[in-house]
Amino acid sequence: MGGARSDDAVSLRCMAPPAIRVDERLWEKAAELRRREWRALIAELADVGALFEGRSASLLVIDLDDQHLRLFLHAEAGVTNVEVPRLEIAHLIDEYRGVITMLGDEGNSIARMEALDMAKKVVHDDGARRIAALLPDLSPEHETRRRFFTLVVSLAVDTTKMPWARRHL
Repeated sequence: MGGARSDDAVSLRCMAPPAIRVDERLWEKAAELRRREWRALIAELADVGALFEGRSASLLVIDLDDQHLRLFLHAEAGVTNVEVPRLEIAHLIDEYRGVITMLGDEGNSIARMEALDMAKKVVHDDGARRIAALLPDLSPEHETRRRFFTLVVSLAVDTTKMPWARRHL
């Protein structure tokens, strides 16, 4: 999905927030509950205003596979394709998943839950900073970067199979 491919380094500057969609391949394979989660996360991202700065775009299609995070930014002038090697974010996704999994452990003490909650926030912030470094035209707002990282995590990890996870994303 996405259309024309550009191998040139391209800036992703957008003025108005684009509509955001999950790539058709991922969407079709996902259960309805997971699609609902993606819709909710996309709605939270849509509330932040400009996702990328400087260029008008009507649609952002996001895809994640074993090799890459791909963004297809659709505008009147065509499609800008940005690929980020998954290895650049995999350790943060894995660490975030690990913390969320530990939060669901039976028998966690209050002190352990508080420590894990703080660890989750630290990893979430690290993920937001890493996404910002890899996508420098992403909104300068830290909360927007956190929300974008959350969407990426939800594409990588089926958190609907982790009943306690939604409150932690």
